[in-house]
Amino acid sequence: MFWFIGSSMPKDHAELKKLVEDAMAQDGLWRSAARESYGFYTGRNQWIDSMGVDRKSEIESEGRPAMQFNIIIDKVNALVGLEATNRSSISIMPMDNKADPVTADLLGKIHKQIDYRSEGEFEIARSFYHSAITGRGWLDSDISTRDDFMGEVLYGSVRPLSVLYDRAGEKYDQSDWDYVGKIGWYSLAKAKALWPQYAKSFEEQLVEVRSDEPVDEHPAGNKISYSEARAWSEPKAKRVRIV
Repeated sequence: MFWFIGSSMPKDHAELKKLVEDAMAQDGLWRSAARESYGFYTGRNQWIDSMGVDRKSEIESEGRPAMQFNIIIDKVNALVGLEATNRSSISIMPMDNKADPVTADLLGKIHKQIDYRSEGEFEIARSFYHSAITGRGWLDSDISTRDDFMGEVLYGSVRPLSVLYDRAGEKYDQSDWDYVGKIGWYSLAKAKALWPQYAKSFEEQLVEVRSDEPVDEHPAGNKISYSEARAWSEPKAKRVRIV
């Protein structure tokens, strides 16, 4: 899902597709560094040499133990725990003598309810975890009908690699951004169930794979032989990218 400001709205699907590909390409250096950082956190990158070859299987095939020394994971986990321990609570206060204290108190209680229903402590910690590793952490709010058919406001953390935003914008409050949005991978069956009107397009998308360079990494962690920025499907796993 993408949000656009004013005239920045793409005219058609092809223009939106190009915008997504360009945004991912512009963010390429950070995305590459972020994936590498996740690898160091899990310890997986310890065994990848300068040529990108994973030496762990080679060592194990020779009967040698592939010992792992990972001091990063403990430091990141300690940092996340420290943030959770020292986190301040949010209060809504009247800013001047014209503001209604009763309204402010009511809004504060509504916020606490949203926070409780969203499992806010976990979601904020999860967002901080991503930011500690990659330098970026995101929270997304939405209207959910999961438990209430009338809809309720919920928020949650979003994996940084799933977010694209206007790199020309300079303000953290997003006031000068032209767009911000999320991309995600869905199984073909789930995508067709959620958006049956586009079922034919999803089927066609599975055969639109391009064999572009460089070799990049799929969100699931598997290396694939086509450019991440232009990959809109994974035929073998029958998955499609949704914007």
